[in-house]
Amino acid sequence: MSVAYGGEVEATQISAPTNPVRRINNALRSMNLTHVQTALFTTHLDAGVKVCNATKSDWNRFVNSEYQELMSRSMMWRDGAIYIVELPGRIHEVMNQHIEPDESFGPAPNIGAVGPANLDWGEFHTLKIEVGVSRGWALLDPKAIHWATFPGVAYILCIRISAHFRVC
Repeated sequence: MSVAYGGEVEATQISAPTNPVRRINNALRSMNLTHVQTALFTTHLDAGVKVCNATKSDWNRFVNSEYQELMSRSMMWRDGAIYIVELPGRIHEVMNQHIEPDESFGPAPNIGAVGPANLDWGEFHTLKIEVGVSRGWALLDPKAIHWATFPGVAYILCIRISAHFRVC
């Protein structure tokens, strides 16, 4: 960030406490991901593993940032905190060959479909897909409810893959 004083420019650093993206990334770096993975596959509560407290505004800034220590689609914001709900791994890599997690599809522009008002054609999606490996239905259901509020979304497909699923 730069602040101009008259004709001069003074560069100032934004410290981690005031920069939500940096603060969230620091919290992620301090976590033992092996322990996180174990907790995700062994918890019966299906609530995820807490990363840190954050406002909805902090979460939105992190999601929109290209500097993510862990991709935001592996996490969720709930009740003033960020939780890891899934870690990318081999199952995701293999499944991505067939289904893109958190993917969206919409009609082709040349078929005569009419998009919702105030929505660019590239944002007009009628199908949302959520894939969960370690996150179960308790975490996929709120995502489906969230997508159902978006204009134009007609179908939401949630796929739950068991932690014991093996790729041959």
